[in-house]
Amino acid sequence: MRKEMASELPFQIREHDVPRILIIDDNLDIHDDFRKILMGAQPDSELDKKEILVFGKKTIKKNQNEMPTYQVDFATQGQEGIELVRKGREEGFPYALAFVDIRMPPGFDGIETIDQIWKIDSEIQTVICTAYSDQSWDEITRRLHISDRLLILKKPFDVIEIRQLACALFQKWKLNRLVQNQIRELKIHIEERSILLRESLSVIEEKKRINNMKDEFIATVNHELRTPLTAMQGSLDMLVGGVAGEIRGDALKLLEIARNNGKRLIRLINDILDIEKIESGKNGFNFRLIEISKLVQECITETKLYGEGFGVRIKLEQDLPNVVVFVDSDKAIQVLENLISNAIKFSPRGGEVTVSITQKENKVSVAVRDKGPGIPEEFQSKIFQKFLRGDNSLTRERGGTGLGLSISKAISEKMKGTIYFETSKQGTTFYFDLPIVDSKE
Repeated sequence: MRKEMASELPFQIREHDVPRILIIDDNLDIHDDFRKILMGAQPDSELDKKEILVFGKKTIKKNQNEMPTYQVDFATQGQEGIELVRKGREEGFPYALAFVDIRMPPGFDGIETIDQIWKIDSEIQTVICTAYSDQSWDEITRRLHISDRLLILKKPFDVIEIRQLACALFQKWKLNRLVQNQIRELKIHIEERSILLRESLSVIEEKKRINNMKDEFIATVNHELRTPLTAMQGSLDMLVGGVAGEIRGDALKLLEIARNNGKRLIRLINDILDIEKIESGKNGFNFRLIEISKLVQECITETKLYGEGFGVRIKLEQDLPNVVVFVDSDKAIQVLENLISNAIKFSPRGGEVTVSITQKENKVSVAVRDKGPGIPEEFQSKIFQKFLRGDNSLTRERGGTGLGLSISKAISEKMKGTIYFETSKQGTTFYFDLPIVDSKE
């Protein structure tokens, strides 16, 4: 976008550019005068004079130490000068200054010539050269309108006056061009920033709309799904427990299926609500100092029966009772239970899940190892994504919402911890690292 806009900028002034001056006068002797004054040279032979008469200009050698370098071009009629101005603009090398004679019969006079030139190039500095008083200043300004780009120079010329005019008006033209370029650059910059601002506002509005939709969805899940599901689950539990009398055979099997699927739906809803609260910052954390070994032992106790249901034993390999961490104990237990229950689900019946605690400088690491088939390579880079579940017989048999690791990662980050893993065909180890806190502090 910026590259396209920049192409619209006018001719760029560079340090090495030579001031370009145009002389429009029907008198060739006046051309010679301007050559002497502005270029510091004069024709040195009759052949040179004839060349100037035929072609209107000649490459002149000059003393480089006498005065500034100018590129001076000449025209004998207004129409010719207008075309030179047009050509200079088209080539990207416009004239900075034009000296225009007021009388140039039979074509345009100087006033009409200047008017046409300004229509092509509104920035060119212009000097009217005249030896007559038949055009008053009021008449000139009526035809051209007053302008800070217009001066009157009376003939005969004063050499110093012309040189000073050339130098001062070129600097004025150059500064004006630089200012105009900077203004255009500023406009481009403002437009770019305005576009970015509009895009940002659109993104913000879209995010707000999505957040509103998410809030509505969460409210629906919480009130319209979890509440009736919980009531249904309680009724199913009571029926299986015999509150309505003994139920046998296929009827009992159907009730068990319904109850198990109800539990799975409630777990899924609870996990969705948990991760939404954590990511949105709505789920407050209650931090306190606690020994990590107590948290690990509590988790092992809580998941022991779950492991026995799959024929998997949980073993605590090492205990460091004096290592203290600053965490929300309920949330830390939730992370550890997720890791242990996952290890159980991926362990073969009769297998063992090992939990160990080790210290790594200023961190404590809880490792949960299983002897399952390992994490397939295609899942390893996205294992912490939401709703990701491995596709094997164990996960299909033992279920899961696919949110446990996402929730665990979000919780660990809130507690300045990290979760990572190592895996092979002989099993997988998940590590839950937390910063150690001096209990005396």
